[in-house]
Amino acid sequence: ENSFVSENKNHPIPEIRDTLPNHVAFVCDGNGRWAQQRNFPLLTGHGKGADRAVSTIKTLQSMGVKYCTFFVFSTENWSRHEQEVQDIMRIVKDAANKFRTVAQRENVAVRILGEMDKLPLNLQQELNQFETLSQENPSITVSLAINYGGRKDIIDATKKIALAVAEGRIDPDHVSEKLFESYLTTSGIPDPDFVIRTGGEQRMSNFLLWNAAYAELYFSPELWPDFDQKCLERALDEFSLRDRRYGKRKGVNSPHDKTPFKKSLTSS
Repeated sequence: ENSFVSENKNHPIPEIRDTLPNHVAFVCDGNGRWAQQRNFPLLTGHGKGADRAVSTIKTLQSMGVKYCTFFVFSTENWSRHEQEVQDIMRIVKDAANKFRTVAQRENVAVRILGEMDKLPLNLQQELNQFETLSQENPSITVSLAINYGGRKDIIDATKKIALAVAEGRIDPDHVSEKLFESYLTTSGIPDPDFVIRTGGEQRMSNFLLWNAAYAELYFSPELWPDFDQKCLERALDEFSLRDRRYGKRKGVNSPHDKTPFKKSLTSS
């Protein structure tokens, strides 16, 4: 494709709205079940999942969403069968290679979250190059959480701060949420406003535990490869109806308040 366009010409992407979340994060669950239901190899399901991520980025960019994060591979996923892990790593590498040119042309910045040094060397090189080439692009920032765990991220940040305190570089009285966040792998990325999990499960699975403290959660029964543009817009319609109070009473303005949608995102 030459540009980021709607995957359905009869279902146009809505114009940019201030009410859209600034950052949408995805737990992309259901690739394996999608393949099993069709008697396909798991590799096919993960490949379709990668395609869905690309189409989702296209849609979000066209809507005006500035940040999105995809939970690609967790620290717990290493317990899966060795062949499946190898297939996932190969698909991530191939997808990154194919998407690099499009990302540069369409001004998509890429961030990699997680412990890169545990990944296969060829994948590390691919992702490092991808991240370096795209890091100055301003249109939309896509974060890929690979070998990532929310608890591990918090523990690692805590260790770094503890060392800095022990060495006298940080006054413990100056440790704040802002300082702590600067030690996370997600440093510089705003907290997600909206976390979407596909596949019917209703849990966070160790994803962005610090960052998603005030995120709205949405659980879709659709398997990730089937989570198309209409499903995404339905989720964003739901987001527009949420009352985000950040601990305040209803009716008290918050700096994060957004004006409700005047009409649904979906065309019907």
